[in-house]
Amino acid sequence: MAMKLIRSKLLIDGTGRDPIPNGAVLIEDDRIRAVGPVEALDFPQDIEEIDLSDQTVLPGLVDAHSHCVLRGERRTLSQQNTDPLPRMTLRAANNVRADLLSGVTTMRTLGDPHYIDVMLRDAINEGEVPGPRLLVSGPALRATHGPGHTLGPGIDGVDAVRHQVRENIFNGSDVIKIYATGWLTADPAAYQLHQFTRTTPYTRAEFCAIMDEAHRIGLRVTAHAHCGAGLRDCIECGIDSIEHAAMMEEEVIDLFLKHDTWLVGTHTVLFDPEVGLMAKKDFETVPAYRDSLLRVQETVLTMHTRAIAAGVKYSMGSDARHGYFSRDLEFVNKHLGMSPMDAIVAGTRSAATVLGLEGMVGTLEAGKVADVISVKGNPLEDLTLLRNVQMVMKAGRRYDQLAVRDLGDGHPTGDQPR
Repeated sequence: MAMKLIRSKLLIDGTGRDPIPNGAVLIEDDRIRAVGPVEALDFPQDIEEIDLSDQTVLPGLVDAHSHCVLRGERRTLSQQNTDPLPRMTLRAANNVRADLLSGVTTMRTLGDPHYIDVMLRDAINEGEVPGPRLLVSGPALRATHGPGHTLGPGIDGVDAVRHQVRENIFNGSDVIKIYATGWLTADPAAYQLHQFTRTTPYTRAEFCAIMDEAHRIGLRVTAHAHCGAGLRDCIECGIDSIEHAAMMEEEVIDLFLKHDTWLVGTHTVLFDPEVGLMAKKDFETVPAYRDSLLRVQETVLTMHTRAIAAGVKYSMGSDARHGYFSRDLEFVNKHLGMSPMDAIVAGTRSAATVLGLEGMVGTLEAGKVADVISVKGNPLEDLTLLRNVQMVMKAGRRYDQLAVRDLGDGHPTGDQPR
């Protein structure tokens, strides 16, 4: 059994407890054996040591919402989702490599076409390509006349949605994704709310059938939902998490609390001036686009701050801004009232709980998988330090020091969710 010891200047374990000065992580194979002050740990004198005594050590980050085939800051989503399959696959492999090297060791992908995410997950698990540990949805469930037409086929009716849940599971999905509301139209001359943003393309019976079928088999369900009847129906039908909620109404906060539903915010896409929607040329040249986005931003700042203060369970996702997930931690600290420690917990332990992997990843604790990252300096004083991750370890194996030729060397990557 291979053992190694990671020494640090400061150790943040992801639980929210006080950081440990001169902390250490004792690793055996792909698992954490012990965590604590280095002088309190019992280990062989000839053990392999990783000396990060000038750095802060943290759990690997957990991105709760992404799309492996998309690169959100580049061409339109419709263009990317209709690319030839080889191009989408190559882009997906490059995207997840960027995620891993930025410190994301676990990621949930929600709504990739053609089950590319399933195949990529399996390739990562077999060590054929580098990437985070993936939980994948496969194609999202959407109504024929509803939004998301490039992310999944149109599925209508109670029996049909039950069948599609089974079809997704048969093809390897780990989680079920629903398009429960619309967003902004793709017409740059208008940029008005999609007709199904405040209403819903699915009936409550269809929503409840999806939840019932997935939960009966043991899978979690999440929904793209911004506001209105679609968001409310999903929560009341027992959905596990809601993605975005960028135009949520205040009364929905009570529903989140009543049903113990997770809210996953996606802030880099909405607010970041370099890789978010504000970076697109339409933000400067199309007043309707700019005005709509600014209204959405104002709602997020108000309603998500209130939701967090009220105690709604909260985490974040990069939404296909690959390599930039740490900026979501910066955002919730700077704009939504979270402390730096709370932001780190939201991007590690809380996100792992959203995925149902809280017993496996998300914190540095004995028995969990050895997903460990490090940064120079103290991120509790400056979260932007997470933009420059130094060490990346997933399942006990370092990826930051591997040569390009070694990144897909057929080395299996340890215990996996499936």
